[in-house]
Amino acid sequence: MDEWPVDDSVKTIFNHLVRAYQENPGLVSTAQDRIPLRNLPPDPITRQPFNLPQAAWEYPQGTYRRLEEMLVQVIGNPAELSQVDPALADYVYGVQTPSINGITIGLGIGSNGGNVNGSVQLQWDKSQSIGLQICNSVGDCANFTLIHTNDRGWQLDFRDVEDLYGNVYPEPNATYPSNPKWYWHDSIGANHFIQQLGGGGWGDLHASCNSVWLICSWKGNELIGCYTQCL
Repeated sequence: MDEWPVDDSVKTIFNHLVRAYQENPGLVSTAQDRIPLRNLPPDPITRQPFNLPQAAWEYPQGTYRRLEEMLVQVIGNPAELSQVDPALADYVYGVQTPSINGITIGLGIGSNGGNVNGSVQLQWDKSQSIGLQICNSVGDCANFTLIHTNDRGWQLDFRDVEDLYGNVYPEPNATYPSNPKWYWHDSIGANHFIQQLGGGGWGDLHASCNSVWLICSWKGNELIGCYTQCL
């Protein structure tokens, strides 16, 4: 075997793949990424970092719409995304996008003075979408799926917003949860969750709470109200 010539465009893809792995191994190995909210542009209305629980509450309008528009702008611009998350920019625009339709590697094989030329088509595994979390400083995270479609390019699919303990914030205008109850082992996480919902007139829970339940009721897809149980 004399040579395996590789097209420069293929070399570029693998260079981006290596660089993305060096910057964020988890992104390449698991297709999961997390961007700190502080690295992103602020809410244009409040001039403050986006209120993620409020985005869930107002989905699909209001704060959520502004958050989505900002993310679409950042992710849709390779240069801007590279400033926010270099590994994700490398992975999305250096690896995934140019290999959507597969990559071709030319082969040159020599044996007993004879040459055989050919090519090999490598199809990048596109079965994995990219899981994207946008997280604030206290552990609230907005969860999205970044999906590529041939006709629309990269698209964001909103999943939910959850707190540090994995409790999902209510979305009155979305499908209500199958089990609309949230549980914490102490009052600290519960107080944060409730305060992010706007207080609801509950006030601070007593520090003596060993555990807390928040229970909400829906009529159809309309949130009627919530109450807490301190245990």
